[in-house]
Amino acid sequence: MDLEGFKLNRTTNTLAVVGGFNFPTGQVDNYSVPLGDLFLKTGPTAPLFGPGNIPIDNHTIMANSIWGYNYAVRFDFATGTYKVYQATDGSLVMLYGKTGDPIGYVSNPLKIMEDSWSLVTTGTFTYLTGLTDAEVGYLGGIHNALNGIDLSFLGANAGNFWAHLTYDCGNDNLMGHVPLPSTIVLLGTGLLGLAGLGWRRGRKEG
Repeated sequence: MDLEGFKLNRTTNTLAVVGGFNFPTGQVDNYSVPLGDLFLKTGPTAPLFGPGNIPIDNHTIMANSIWGYNYAVRFDFATGTYKVYQATDGSLVMLYGKTGDPIGYVSNPLKIMEDSWSLVTTGTFTYLTGLTDAEVGYLGGIHNALNGIDLSFLGANAGNFWAHLTYDCGNDNLMGHVPLPSTIVLLGTGLLGLAGLGWRRGRKEG
């Protein structure tokens, strides 16, 4: 499996990402693709997606105002650290998969242009591997998790936001929504006591 789900710990206000591929190397099956940035949009309105925003090449620089994300998290697996950036009206890379393939619009955007977003904070994360179905609450063999993304920078919006993640092949999209605490649906409590945020797994192509 590729990307499998987000999990939110409301006690510690931290987010985890679960997947069946090797996050540091991007290895899944017999190919390897790098992970994109984690995008966050606060508030109840979903991020904008749509085929009308699709360019015709693989990677195109576009304005963030098209999607309206507030924050992006970039991971450094060599150091186990991450940087959180806040959008001004900065640019980001839109991923289209390949020419003629319409899957790209659900996998956008891919990553930010660092010099056009403002650095907000930094943090550390833990990478866990070899996790079982019972530990993560998903089926499919061995799982990995990127754990410990501190959401304190969201402030009051930590209770109502959208999270989006994809990687460079552009055919697997993970989107989750945290509604207000009174309406959240818990999908699992396995991974380090985390409660489920929601999940969506896109399709994978060889």
